[in-house]
Amino acid sequence: MSVDIKIRRLLETDPFLNAIHFSMPGAPTIRPRDYRALASCFSKRPVRRRIRVATRSVHILSGFGAQYVSANTPLQRRQADGTLRTVTTLRGDTVYLSAPNILDTSHGRALVVHELTHALIDAMMIEVSFRDDEAVAYLAMLLYFHAAGGGSWYGRPEPDESRGRARNRQALEAMRTVALGVGARAGAGPTEVTQDERLALRQAIGTYGYPLGSSSFCNGIGGWRLQDGTWIRAGR
Repeated sequence: MSVDIKIRRLLETDPFLNAIHFSMPGAPTIRPRDYRALASCFSKRPVRRRIRVATRSVHILSGFGAQYVSANTPLQRRQADGTLRTVTTLRGDTVYLSAPNILDTSHGRALVVHELTHALIDAMMIEVSFRDDEAVAYLAMLLYFHAAGGGSWYGRPEPDESRGRARNRQALEAMRTVALGVGARAGAGPTEVTQDERLALRQAIGTYGYPLGSSSFCNGIGGWRLQDGTWIRAGR
């Protein structure tokens, strides 16, 4: 089965996506039905709204297992000498994966859900800040991961853990605390993320070096916009 179809099936049938239902200040409300609607963008055949899937790790920034890139936006690509070169994506909206078997583990599926959440915000054509964009994606990732039975993302600290890994662990544990609180309040409608929770997410994300300013991922998918779970022509 192709990776495109695996992602489509995840979006259509994975019950743990139902845990992702929240509203955060400064960002669009994220609902399970939005992920179901996004499923139609993944196909090996030509479709009018398509998100491509590529498994060549050369496109992935160092340290990431997956990455979503909106069409015609700048992308930093790491060169053989370690330097970064900015290029413009021409292939269209694309999910880049470090390996085709990334969906075989709960960690991998959660990482893909993170990137699919970026794709959702792009599809909704709602401009948000970089850090709010990442806050929504990390929250969705962790809500999914815990619903699927995951615990601590990194597991137990290693005796010789590097400073960078320790810093990343602390940041993700701070976001995990927010996710557990949001998950515990889940009800029939979207759970309201408080301003304090939003700030905690943004502060943790800041340790990863994400910039301030607005995200460029608000272009729609192939000339279409997702609104309330329904696709409509962009501009209408």
